[in-house]
Amino acid sequence: MHNHLKKQAVKKLILRLLVVILAIGGVVGYVNGATPASNCNIATCSTSIGTGKVSYSQVGTGQPILLLHGLFASKEQWYDMMCQLSEAGYRAIAPDLPGYGSSTGFTVRDYALENQAALLHQFTDRLGMRSLHIAGSSMGGAIALQISNDDRPG
Repeated sequence: MHNHLKKQAVKKLILRLLVVILAIGGVVGYVNGATPASNCNIATCSTSIGTGKVSYSQVGTGQPILLLHGLFASKEQWYDMMCQLSEAGYRAIAPDLPGYGSSTGFTVRDYALENQAALLHQFTDRLGMRSLHIAGSSMGGAIALQISNDDRPG
């Protein structure tokens, strides 16, 4: 069991390093005038969760990576990163969190971090994601931490 936990920790570290490397690549590409998001086919979809509707963008196939935006942001902040992750063989999914962007119909109660984590569990279940990687920026990082600490199978 201890060996399994060690392997999971190494996988998480490798993914975090990949995200940092891709982020640096995105900044370098931006400085050089590259626009990766204009060269990949990001689809925007929505699904009903709880009392509301979650708008999300996705691109790619392979192991899913859920990308969570920060306070006063939206899913679009991830577009360049999503294209790079897609090119690396991942399925990148970025939702507008309840109360942000194009997601609608949620109550004020839903905005609490633990309630957003619960809604995102429903979201990932709805999309059939049993196993996934997760990354977040700012408030999205806090929600990602909440999700990763939840006791759920998979």
